[in-house]
Amino acid sequence: MKSLVVYFFHTGENYMNGAIRNITKGNTEIVAEEISKLTVADLFKVETVNDYPYNYQECCDVAKALVTNNIK
Repeated sequence: MKSLVVYFFHTGENYMNGAIRNITKGNTEIVAEEISKLTVADLFKVETVNDYPYNYQECCDVAKALVTNNIK
């Protein structure tokens, strides 16, 4: 039976170690790739229909609005 690692992550500005930093690859993607290698599983990156904002605070505002409005 074939396995699949499904993951989602956000690049751009992220909050890390007390500061906002620009990232091109997040911890979630790195861990998903490692799990895929160790288990010989395929990788599937979940992509949103609408992109989240690059700016960290704007991204947080969008995510909070989605949760508040129970949008999935």
